[in-house]
Amino acid sequence: MIFQFAGGAYLKTISIDRTGSLPLWVQIKEQLKLAYSLGDLNEGDVLPSIRALADRLGVGDAIVRRAYQELTQSGFLSAEPRKHLMVSDTLTKPGHVEALAKECTDECDRLIEWAGSRGVSSISLARLFLRQAIQSEQKRPAYVYLDLSKTSAQRFAELISKTWELPVAALTVDELVRLSDAELASFAGVLVNYFRHDRLLASLDGRRATIFPVRTKLHPRIIRKIRRQAAGSSVLLVLPRDDAVRIGDATLTHLEAEVGDNVRLKTAAVDDIPDLVAEAESGRYRLIIVSRHLWDDIPEKARRLANVIPNENELIMESLEKARIASGVLV
Repeated sequence: MIFQFAGGAYLKTISIDRTGSLPLWVQIKEQLKLAYSLGDLNEGDVLPSIRALADRLGVGDAIVRRAYQELTQSGFLSAEPRKHLMVSDTLTKPGHVEALAKECTDECDRLIEWAGSRGVSSISLARLFLRQAIQSEQKRPAYVYLDLSKTSAQRFAELISKTWELPVAALTVDELVRLSDAELASFAGVLVNYFRHDRLLASLDGRRATIFPVRTKLHPRIIRKIRRQAAGSSVLLVLPRDDAVRIGDATLTHLEAEVGDNVRLKTAAVDDIPDLVAEAESGRYRLIIVSRHLWDDIPEKARRLANVIPNENELIMESLEKARIASGVLV
């Protein structure tokens, strides 16, 4: 079954296994991502409509719709103005990824041939390999997400793990720095907030690690909260000292672009505010947004105040998808 896309690219056969335990929508999603890694799909290629692909595969529309939705949420697909879905044209596939995917395919063919010569079915081999791979990843995940606090690292690691469908560990910068060279080298990739990339490199002091920066943005809920403040009111964003120095100006620029000039925005390092409760009750700021890295450490009374809220960031999924491709996570 071969589909021709508007962009002229061809997608090789999508195989649906109705006897296996893997949901059909997951099978479709993974094979589309693998087609991109193998070069059968490229940036800008338009995919069939939900109905067209569902009819050709003999599955319900809801199955294809869910696969497309997951791929869109991850940043792999994007919607054109006329509601066509296409492989995001902002993705960049490093040259080694396609060669790596084909090399993996060749190795799989070799193992399947070897298993067949021993009377072992390819599906049985795949199930055994999956079990061994899961056990190996559980002992020591190949990928890790890095952040200032463990809470933040775990939150993003869980999201990446769900999106990539493989285990992702969570570490703080301090924990990573304490690892031995061998432990550091065992990670296939270290994912880190784009704004903390320079700090991580400085902390490693020349030690080698494969690093993939990913971008984050303020959660739309926080943007809406700021926009709802009365015109001319002041909003304070409280950051860790290092963040205030390194990314304070960039954060302000991003915020101003999102909320306009309706409110006055300011950032401050937490240790420049001797009494956060008094600051919140002074009336100088209609809203005080505290970095998630600090939230658990500020006074409980401050956390109960209506005008003091924790900051919320979210991963830019398109950035995460670029990191997936660059890191060699094929599906």
